[in-house]
Amino acid sequence: MPFVTVISAAGLTMQFGSQRALDSLDLEVPKGVTGLVGANGAGKTTLMSIALGLRPATSGTITVLGLDPAKDAARLRSVVGYGPERNVLPEDMPASDFVKHLAEVRGMPKSEARGRASDALWL
Repeated sequence: MPFVTVISAAGLTMQFGSQRALDSLDLEVPKGVTGLVGANGAGKTTLMSIALGLRPATSGTITVLGLDPAKDAARLRSVVGYGPERNVLPEDMPASDFVKHLAEVRGMPKSEARGRASDALWL
């Protein structure tokens, strides 16, 4: 089986004030890897935030599935799933509203999103 790179990073650095969360990271993640494991504070969440185009790196480059997250974030997020370690549902938002919102973000019309959210949650 040939080595297929899914995530490629070179010199990836992320600085938060005086704290460096990623320090010139060079990384090649092959197809088939389904998790990212490391100690608290190792930079996993920072790496994924950059890889999904949610925040720009301070320096360096990264591609995911051959796409540049800084330029192709919406397209990338339409084909990549991500399960963060913390609950991302706002405390005051019903699950049905959150699912409807995600469907709308993906381009589904509001009227269809409402019905599909109900169906998905068996409401």
